[in-house]
Amino acid sequence: MGNCRAELLRRFDREGIAINEHEIVRFIEDAHPDRIYSDEELFELIAFDLKEDPTEKNNKWELFFGPNWLLPDGKGGMVDLPAASVLSTETIAYWKRRANKAINPMMKARYADLVWTLEETVSGESRNYKYAMLAIDSYIDTAIQKAHHSAVRIIDKLERALSLAFFLGDKSRVQLVADEMLSLEDEIAEDNKRGLWGFSFDNLIEPGKVILADKQVEKIISDLEARLERMSILHGDGADPWAAEAAALRLARYYRRRNLHEDKHRVMRKTYSVFQNSIDPKDYTRALAWLQHMYDLFIEFEMNDDANEVTVQIAKVGTYALKEQEEHTISHSISGKEMEAFLDNMTRGDLDDSLLRLIARYLPKRKIVENQLESYSKKFFSLHLSSTVLQDFKGRPIATIGPIDSDWEGHLVRTISQNMSMSSIFLARLIDRILMKFDVTSEGLCSWILQSPIVEEYQYGIICRGIDAYFSQDYISSMHLLIPQLEAIIRNLTEKMGQSVFRKNKYGGFQYRTLGELIGNGCIRELFNEDVELYLTVLLTDQRGWNLRNTVCHGLNPTEYFGRTQCDRVIHAVLLLSAVREDQSAIETGENS
Repeated sequence: MGNCRAELLRRFDREGIAINEHEIVRFIEDAHPDRIYSDEELFELIAFDLKEDPTEKNNKWELFFGPNWLLPDGKGGMVDLPAASVLSTETIAYWKRRANKAINPMMKARYADLVWTLEETVSGESRNYKYAMLAIDSYIDTAIQKAHHSAVRIIDKLERALSLAFFLGDKSRVQLVADEMLSLEDEIAEDNKRGLWGFSFDNLIEPGKVILADKQVEKIISDLEARLERMSILHGDGADPWAAEAAALRLARYYRRRNLHEDKHRVMRKTYSVFQNSIDPKDYTRALAWLQHMYDLFIEFEMNDDANEVTVQIAKVGTYALKEQEEHTISHSISGKEMEAFLDNMTRGDLDDSLLRLIARYLPKRKIVENQLESYSKKFFSLHLSSTVLQDFKGRPIATIGPIDSDWEGHLVRTISQNMSMSSIFLARLIDRILMKFDVTSEGLCSWILQSPIVEEYQYGIICRGIDAYFSQDYISSMHLLIPQLEAIIRNLTEKMGQSVFRKNKYGGFQYRTLGELIGNGCIRELFNEDVELYLTVLLTDQRGWNLRNTVCHGLNPTEYFGRTQCDRVIHAVLLLSAVREDQSAIETGENS
């Protein structure tokens, strides 16, 4: 075991080489497949496996360093990895020795910053500012020597160094970090790689904390102006409007703070020109998306006249974009023979087999939908540009789904909703076939549902009336009866898994937690899986999805909304939850069940 640490230091702790944290973690783990480490090897593993969090808000420890993983503990809770309990005074002492002896600046900075960040929490002793200074100096050396594989991560490390220098009030080190930032950006910036430039502006000018020489400020601004100018003369495939916008927005904010309104207007209009040059004039849907985007930007920068001109263009392009959308349809045909083969395959075996197969088949799978979204994101560029406002039948905006790059979850919910609608005919045919083949009556289906231990006796009468209404094609009554019972079943499940279903109210008593809270508390995920949790969220509580619980129980939908498509999904959800039996924790979710 000692050889592993010696080889680790020999391989990585050298000057003149570029490394990264994951390499070190992999090296230690690969050397010990049994996961049995010496104390010093464990200290090294923890040092490079902890996750950096500049916000100090996105990890349980609320520090710059925090656990890299948050995993279920099998008891309804979550556990940190690495766990805080593995940290000790011996860990800190080891990192102190390594901070003073390490040769590679990336490793040296890591050890020193760990000591500075964690010593007070672990040992209760006051932090030693010398380790913060050592971390700053080593972060600067990391940038100078390019001691990390990733240029973006080197930028991150300089930003951390700047934060530490500000915290210490160390003006000389603030200036040293600023100088290295400027030097690094000069060296690595490429126009078409937005992550490799602009960080000098973001860290040194925008916050207004760093006192730069006039020449340094002029250089940062002139570099951005030159970059915008280069972008503005490109056309077609060579144009990158988003890179141009990234430069222009920084400049516009700079000029606005200094009341240089003509310059602010100039750079924003240049961005508008770049978008015009990069879009196919016949691609109306895409053109509409970027026009809406530019309208928002012009409003943000108090350019109302320009925004009004854009609205005229939106009105013109919008008409063509609507026709363009109407001309694109998604169709799928299936022959009667194929449908029969599908139904026969899905109803093989007995009633239990067929119902479980139906449940699994029409349960949306996150991974499959994410692959579908990946394909859409490559095919439809407009998904990267615009937001979509979802409206109810009265035109009330109920949710906004942003561009796919910034609102992946919103697009996931919407795609699942669309898939549920498109598969409704197949779900209906399969339900009909199961009921017919096995001669299932309303009483028979109720009997199957009521076998579940998470359906309580007081619910029997209402659930059976809801099933009766479904068999009678009274979908309005069925949905109004069954949706509250779905909530009750989920509440029963939560209680049986040992979690509270109450929270304190303002009157000194207790009230039930909302359905959204119950679905998201981890019980559904633990008993079933994350697909079931996501499905119930989309179906019942997410305003970007079907949101049946809220729209039905709050009287938000017109009569025509209560059709078979919606009611079939309620039946599917009831079957899904009631498939739980005393001798099994959850249903199979594979389609071969």
